[in-house]
Amino acid sequence: MSHRSLYFEGEKGIYLYFCTMKYLVAFIFCGIFFACANDLDLIEEGNDIPIVYGLLSAQDTAQYLRVEKAFADESISAVDLAMDPSNLYYENARVALIHEATGQEYIFEEVDGNAEGYQREEGIFANAPNTLYKKLSSEINLIEGDSYRLEVLKDDSDIPVTAQTLLVANSCIKKPGEMGLIDLRPNSTYTLQWRGNETLALFDIYFEINVLEKDNSVAGSAFQPRTYEWKVLEGFAVEPDVGNIEHQLDGINFYSFMSGALEKDPKWERVFRDINVIILGGGVELQDYRSVGLANLGITSSQDIPVFTNLSEGRGIFSSITRSEVLNVPLNGLSLDSLTTNALTRDLGF
Repeated sequence: MSHRSLYFEGEKGIYLYFCTMKYLVAFIFCGIFFACANDLDLIEEGNDIPIVYGLLSAQDTAQYLRVEKAFADESISAVDLAMDPSNLYYENARVALIHEATGQEYIFEEVDGNAEGYQREEGIFANAPNTLYKKLSSEINLIEGDSYRLEVLKDDSDIPVTAQTLLVANSCIKKPGEMGLIDLRPNSTYTLQWRGNETLALFDIYFEINVLEKDNSVAGSAFQPRTYEWKVLEGFAVEPDVGNIEHQLDGINFYSFMSGALEKDPKWERVFRDINVIILGGGVELQDYRSVGLANLGITSSQDIPVFTNLSEGRGIFSSITRSEVLNVPLNGLSLDSLTTNALTRDLGF
């Protein structure tokens, strides 16, 4: 699975978010680690604070955590600080995951994300080395619904930075089913349905739309597979253990997406194949993260944007995520007909 990184630069420090799945609960992309008050210093001059981020996933082959530090220096700009790796990483951090039920401890190995195939994006931060902490999932007793504690000892400290989370249990997509069809006619509403549980508090839904495309302006061209990713729903919060969950999807939104995502040019000949329905679920900490980030926004809000962290010290978040999917679901016949006749999509070459 691919990884994405987001970086935030605060008024007097540098903040980083690292996530460990191809898709993410969308609210994570909100930069709520900023402080707006002019009289509020998040980082005391000369003192570093730990920045720790990780999302466990029982479905990944390896677990990655990012552990960094941030501090302020009145004489050096944040940009200059960011370019020096010694300002970003602890030299002798010890990163461990503890299974609360058994007390079993798993020590994570320091690795270079660049060597792991996860290049750090170009930006204000030094991109080499790209220090991460890794443990193969096969070496960890990951049990859905169980509690796990993260402990980070920074350099020679005797007091660990800690955080705790329940490993979220997978949800079950009920509609569409394995043998179902999706009805996305322009004037219809389609009901997506999945099963929640006591660990899941937030959801994103994606459709991976699979088509075949041929460029007829190129002699001898053949159909090539192409996938378009449609974010159907993001940041959908629920109370854990709510049973069946539903979302009403207006069919016309499908045609609007296709119209904007695919090039309209007579050279294209296209065949619609099917849709992969993907639901991402996140733990309670992620919902809390989102709630805090939205709590003080708006025209009547105060000056300060709140900061959320579930670490005992520093900034960051430790939680878990899961992915459910139903693959290769076809459109029904009437929806396929509409794809070729609707004003939004009739020029796409289907």
